[in-house]
Amino acid sequence: MFRYMNASTDSLTTRSINGVINGLLGVKPLANFAKHRARTMMIARAESIGVFWRDEVAQLLARGAAQGLNPVWDEELAQLTDPDLTYPDYYLTSFHAYAEGNLGWQPA
Repeated sequence: MFRYMNASTDSLTTRSINGVINGLLGVKPLANFAKHRARTMMIARAESIGVFWRDEVAQLLARGAAQGLNPVWDEELAQLTDPDLTYPDYYLTSFHAYAEGNLGWQPA
């Protein structure tokens, strides 16, 4: 039988589960494992729907310098960035598999 949950019970349950998850992800090795797993799942999903993630990354990296990303990328990013726009905090904080948030070159 299903137990009836009202909004306050559901909210308490959600907060409790989130607290446990956040506590576990506070352990660096577990967080790194979870990020790697999330990234692997995102790549697999993208490729399953026709987005050839690994090929795109290879093409982008081919534009790079011998070490790291080509400095031209920073110039291109500056052309696309609106300095007057205030991004929400969650865009700039660690998200899933990307420590720099959603606006870095890796998530792009």
